[in-house]
Amino acid sequence: MTRHHYVPQMYLRRFADSDKRLVLVDRDDLSRAEVTTAKHALNLDDFYGWHTGLGPEDVDDPAVLDAEHIEKLLGVFESRAQGAFDRLVESGRPPRTAKDKYNLSNFIALQAARGQRFRDDQSQLATFLMRKHMRAETRPEQVRQWLAERGDPHEPDDVAAFIDSAYGPDGPRLVPDQALAIQNALRFAVQQVLPSLWERSWLVLTFDEPCLLTSDEPIVAFDPGGEPVTALTAPLLFMAVGRRHLLVLRQPSDTEVRAQAVTDASGRGNSEQAKRFNALVATQAERHVVHHPDDAALVADLMIGPRTRWGEEIVELIEDGDSVTVRSRLRRLPVE
Repeated sequence: MTRHHYVPQMYLRRFADSDKRLVLVDRDDLSRAEVTTAKHALNLDDFYGWHTGLGPEDVDDPAVLDAEHIEKLLGVFESRAQGAFDRLVESGRPPRTAKDKYNLSNFIALQAARGQRFRDDQSQLATFLMRKHMRAETRPEQVRQWLAERGDPHEPDDVAAFIDSAYGPDGPRLVPDQALAIQNALRFAVQQVLPSLWERSWLVLTFDEPCLLTSDEPIVAFDPGGEPVTALTAPLLFMAVGRRHLLVLRQPSDTEVRAQAVTDASGRGNSEQAKRFNALVATQAERHVVHHPDDAALVADLMIGPRTRWGEEIVELIEDGDSVTVRSRLRRLPVE
């Protein structure tokens, strides 16, 4: 079975030494580190395996039925972006041509959606909405009758316990089929994230010394106010382009847009900015933080936040006589 890189080798080599080695660090236990190569890092068996269940008679082009179709497609975008990355690092400036910006935007949009985190997000959101809907539609009397027919205890406490077990955190989950998960990721990347990147202000920060980490989720979506965001909605997106260059994509203000004053820029980065970015990219890592073999010191004082999952946050309880209305919202919450 073919192993597919969910972070491209082309990108990982920017954090490797002359022997093509880099280091993977467990984001949950920074004392656990593994030296490997870009070729063998951050890949999974058949992660983009394209198994649609369709036959040649169902499609116009039989090539799309190739199990490696998605992997080959991603490879096209990766190869197109490589030169654009090289020129960005050489100049220390945002892309100077529309072609380079287009190729980098495709890479960033696809990378934001192609990993395990996006697939897990799909499952978590679908499961949350399913459980909420089913709980709202479930009538205790129906549950009581069903439990009684099975010969199980069916007092009110038994009914409440069954509903909690069925639609609570340990209840059934919705997990998208792999082909559907891939389609959703590509749709999100190409139809939503990609156009939004063209509207952002691009900033390249160059650091005097190698000081940047990356991870198995190299596109960092960040809201300074702590709101839950994605690559589409985040006020700021970050990506380390290498050990000394950080790309920052900022949502412009309404005033900038109206005045057509959205501009790109470049500048010098400092150690505090590097530390803040490293903490963010490590916190949002799914499993591994990645660094050059000479940069182990960057991990020593790394401050990693808790893992998060999509869940319901209670915003307000409104009491009206004997009834209580709960106002809530969906957001990423720390995993206990």
